Amino acid sequence: TSNDHGTHMASIAAGWTYGTAKAASIIPIQVLDANGEGTTASVLCGMEKLLQDGIDYNAANAPKKIKSIVNLSLGVDGRSDALDKAVHDMTEVGYTVVIAAGDHDGNACFYSPYDPSAITVGALKDHEEGYNDKTGTSNYGECIDIWAPGEDIVGASNAGEYESVSKSGTSVAAAFVAGAASLFFETIWSEQYPAEEFSERVKEIIINKAEINILEDIGHNSVNKIIQTTVSRCSLNSHCAPGLTCLTRDGMCADLSKPLY
Repeated sequence: TSNDHGTHMASIAAGWTYGTAKAASIIPIQVLDANGEGTTASVLCGMEKLLQDGIDYNAANAPKKIKSIVNLSLGVDGRSDALDKAVHDMTEVGYTVVIAAGDHDGNACFYSPYDPSAITVGALKDHEEGYNDKTGTSNYGECIDIWAPGEDIVGASNAGEYESVSKSGTSVAAAFVAGAASLFFETIWSEQYPAEEFSERVKEIIINKAEINILEDIGHNSVNKIIQTTVSRCSLNSHCAPGLTCLTRDGMCADLSKPLY
């Protein structure tokens, strides 16, 4: 293939050199052609295969549920009910779906794939004064769940075994979050949750652990949260309401005078 988009995204999520989750396994499913182009139908074909794989796995391994991240570093120009439904169906099976918010400098709610059960990611750039803004093209708005680095990110290229390339956009940001999400799998035993709740729990940890209120220009109605994996939010922000205590593991706020479930 002449397009290294998929190679670069996989390397950011779980590559040995650049990956966020270096111990994760990568299962590639090609839905675009050699030029990085495709159709809604070609993307749906790959999503439907994943959905069926998840259904079959859960049936064969009950009560164990599938524990996998689906990274959708792609999108369409506008909304597609079929793509959105496929995302929802995958989270119901147990997949944690991470979606690039899109690079139209518009409201992310106007673009697919999207579903509230998934994690939609906007892209950040470094400002010369030391803070972070959204990239010039990243979508924004209330449908963004979290932000991640997305400008001039070095990752693997398909030009050679040791070749690298720099890329920008929400696809890169989504790959970061996809890798980060898998880091929390070991803290959540999938047997403890119904399949349809597992991805919700992973998303909850991602959102609650995020560093808050340190971003600058991120667009109208955008959540001010950036992906955080290595340090507890408890030590960085006093974000809990009076009477609640921050739990170090995932940054959630809890009333310790009551039983924890």
